Formats: sequence, C-alpha cells, structure tokens
Amino acid sequence: MTCTVCDKTGGGGGDNDGGGSDGVPDLPRCPAFDINSAVPDDGDWLYINMPQYGGYGPPGWAHIHCLGTQMLGDNQYLDEWWYVAAVDPETIARQLLSQMHLTKIDMGMVPRQGAGNVGTVGVPVWMWVENPTPRTWGPNTISAGGVTLTARATKVVWSMGDGDKVTCQQGTEWTVPDKLTKSPTCGHVYDKRGRVTITATTYWTAHWTGMGQSGDINFRLTNTRSLQITEIQVVVTGP
Repeated sequence: MTCTVCDKTGGGGGDNDGGGSDGVPDLPRCPAFDINSAVPDDGDWLYINMPQYGGYGPPGWAHIHCLGTQMLGDNQYLDEWWYVAAVDPETIARQLLSQMHLTKIDMGMVPRQGAGNVGTVGVPVWMWVENPTPRTWGPNTISAGGVTLTARATKVVWSMGDGDKVTCQQGTEWTVPDKLTKSPTCGHVYDKRGRVTITATTYWTAHWTGMGQSGDINFRLTNTRSLQITEIQVVVTGP
C-alpha cells in the first residue's frame, strides 16, 4: 500500500528522503482539486499534525502518517511525509487584524469641540492626532498560527468641508497663545463663513509575514466633527 503526498505550491517529483528547502522533501504538484482529496489518494490517511498547533516541522507544513506496511507498535505506518498545509496565511493575518480592535483617531483641533467654540474666517485652524496610541496610530503587533502582523498608520487626510483636503502625519498640538499663528505641520484657513463637517481619514497598512509568504492589508478609519465658521464684522464710524 502506498500513500501519495503532494505539494500545493508545486515542485519536483521526489521521495520522502528528498532534499527540498528547509529540510522539506521536494514533492510533485497537487492536482487542481482540493488538496485534502489528494492526501493520500490511494492510502489510508491517519492524521494530520499541524506545527502551529503543537506539532513539529517547518512552519506552514503539515506532518502526516499513512497506514502502510511498516509496523510501529500496534499500527502500520508508511514513512512520514511533509506537504504544504491547506492554510492561507493571509486569512490568518486578517483574523489577527480583527483582534487588534484598531479605532479611529481622536481629532485634536483648535477651535476645540464644544459649545461656544467657533472658527473664524481668516484665523488658522490647527489639526492633530490627539493622544495617539497603538490602537489609533500604531505600531501594533500580534502573532499567532505562524503568522506575525504589524499595523501602523501612514497618514491622515483631513477633508475640511469646504472642498479642501489636507494630508498630514500626526500634526502638531496647538500650544501657542497667538491664534493667528499657523500650524507648522497640519492646518487650514477658511475664507467664508458657514457650518462645515470635517472628516479625518486615517490610512493604515498592516504588513504580515508567515509560512514563507508576506503581504500588506490596507484599510482606512474615519472620524468626523462639525465646526461653525463665523466672520468678524468691522464697523467703521465717522466723527
């Protein structure tokens, strides 16, 4: 009795003593149908032992034994083989990403949010990321199942509600007493009055590696607030 094992990524035909990369045998490419249908295709499959769940061997590969002619205790085994496990590392990475519970930034702004706080035509508005944390800005790293993922924000795009957009990093928190001073890193000046809705969209990249593969997951998180822009009326009176 034989047990045919195949490589999901393809390779040269080999045997269980063959020398593939990382000590894994070179195996023939699997058929087009599901990998579990090909392992084994003419023997009795006893079990699969995944390294990331307490097994052993190269990450991302499964260790199998097939019933055969050799005796080990009360059981018959063929030689041990390796094959590429039917596990998608990107799927694991996306599951890890969901476990980070990343969230939108707190919008630091002057004028600050609250009753009576308004903007003024011609007076600079400052924007920044308020109290950045690993959940709102990164970096944030998590590992499981042979996959490591690190997520970090790359920029914030502020849509100012008047048609203008400002692209920033974390920005600079307003600390100067002079309200006519412009932000050195992230600011805007309105030229007409009215109520605007400001949207801060944070762009993230989550880079993952595992099982000999790597990739990036890009996504965005958004927060909004409204701001009333007023205009100072100058009244000139004669003598």
